[in-house]
Amino acid sequence: MSGRGLEVGPVVARRRFEAAVRRDPYHLGAHQQRLQQVCEKWNGSHEEMHAFAREAAFGAPVGTPLGQLVALAHIEHWLALDGDPGVAYMRRPDVVASLHQAADHAYRHPEFAPRTGRLQVFNSFAMAFSMAGERAAARECFEASGGLVTEFPWSYLDGDPVAAYRKHRSAAGR
Repeated sequence: MSGRGLEVGPVVARRRFEAAVRRDPYHLGAHQQRLQQVCEKWNGSHEEMHAFAREAAFGAPVGTPLGQLVALAHIEHWLALDGDPGVAYMRRPDVVASLHQAADHAYRHPEFAPRTGRLQVFNSFAMAFSMAGERAAARECFEASGGLVTEFPWSYLDGDPVAAYRKHRSAAGR
């Protein structure tokens, strides 16, 4: 996060990430920050962002929370498209399939028991599945979150995370 704020550039940012994952290879926060660093809005690209998300998620053991990166990458892509093109993007069959694949590798796996980030994983997938029109999958995540809202990523919608969460939870039939 400080690397983006200080505008250290891509080489230094990558080195900082590599140093973090040498200490903790599956650290969710470090991976989330790296994903942000390679987003189009921070001078990366959609291709680089999605590649990083897939590599990190599926390069990690099953049951880790890193599958969330796939959901976050799709949310970031949606955010960049804005409006109807974003809605169409989230509902594409390949996007929906990749969300399910990441969910299967992460929180749907019996070994899912992260030390931290559990609620954010469920909230991120709830938002992504809701936006993708996958009501049953979204409902599964809303139930797993136990009604607890995380500010991120819901703050991307309407500016009020609680209102956005409630609206999408209701639309998912929960």
